[in-house]
Amino acid sequence: MEITVAKNGRYWQARWIDDDGKRRGKALGRIDKVSHAQARRIARKIEAARANQPTSKVLTVRLDGCACPKLADHCTDYRRHKTALTDASQKSLAKTGQYLVEFFGNNVELHHITSKGARDWRTWMTTQPGRKPGTTMTDASVCVHVRNAKAYMRQAVEDGLVPANPFARLDGRPAAPAKTWRHVSEAEILSVMDNCTDGQVRLMLALCRLAGLRKGETMALTWDAVDWQQRRLRVRCRKTERYKDHAERLLPISPTLYPLLLERFEAAAEGEAGPCSTVTARRADTLARRAIKAAGLRVWAKPFHTLRKSCATDWAKQYPQHAVSEWLGHSMQVAQDHYLKVTEQLYDQATGKLTRNLTQNAHEATQETT
Repeated sequence: MEITVAKNGRYWQARWIDDDGKRRGKALGRIDKVSHAQARRIARKIEAARANQPTSKVLTVRLDGCACPKLADHCTDYRRHKTALTDASQKSLAKTGQYLVEFFGNNVELHHITSKGARDWRTWMTTQPGRKPGTTMTDASVCVHVRNAKAYMRQAVEDGLVPANPFARLDGRPAAPAKTWRHVSEAEILSVMDNCTDGQVRLMLALCRLAGLRKGETMALTWDAVDWQQRRLRVRCRKTERYKDHAERLLPISPTLYPLLLERFEAAAEGEAGPCSTVTARRADTLARRAIKAAGLRVWAKPFHTLRKSCATDWAKQYPQHAVSEWLGHSMQVAQDHYLKVTEQLYDQATGKLTRNLTQNAHEATQETT
């Protein structure tokens, strides 16, 4: 008789009647940790084992019903099939695999990793060395490895190798960072650009601040991605291209950016693939900091990324958030947690200070003319 799967309190249970007419049952896992589909998959394996073994053996059969691969082998096999990932993502996954094997052991099989073991691993990760000497791993880095570990074991669940993901309930989302970064106004970046001696770096600053591009995206941008007639940019992003419909995005060329882009196009040397295609990231950072100082401003951290954040903040005040997120290439939640900032101008506007200043300036101007 076919095995059925039903709830038994907090657990899934496989039920069947053996050849002697006796009712039999076997727990398949807690309902809050094992889905119904996973429970049915386990039951089918028990049913297959039941066809070839006596009932006493079926009741002690392992939940996977077959030889379970070792953790190290599974991690290697998982990465081998993820051909669409970037080199950086592959390296991150490989590093997570090293941490998993170091903690659980080189010969551990997947089904021996428990939820408690996963929690202990996460705690252990917080004690591992950080990038800087004498520091431990940051919470953001730990969360990256937690998400990678979840992905490894999620694939194991989908392949029927384990009944549930022991890492599923681990917190893999870091706390939202403090928004202490400096908002750079459009007027300020134009002043910085006036003090920049390199045409490519000058346009990189403009693309990040006025179009919200990532630094790497400005360097990969090609001239054929510029739609001069529709005034749009087609941006390809390696960071998100592995996701469906996220390989590239369209974004508007603002009236301020258009003449800057056209000026760079007219000055481009023959054979240049794009507006910023021959400058290196290190040189761009050096010249950007130099231009910021020359403009009389204090150099801010992550010069280009801060400009992208400033663009996101300004766009959010003018356009619907779904449009801003699509133009910038990230989700609304990411925008809320990492990009959008309440500026001093908004505080002034809310308190009436901005209106009072404008009124006072207008009054002073009237007095000067009389």
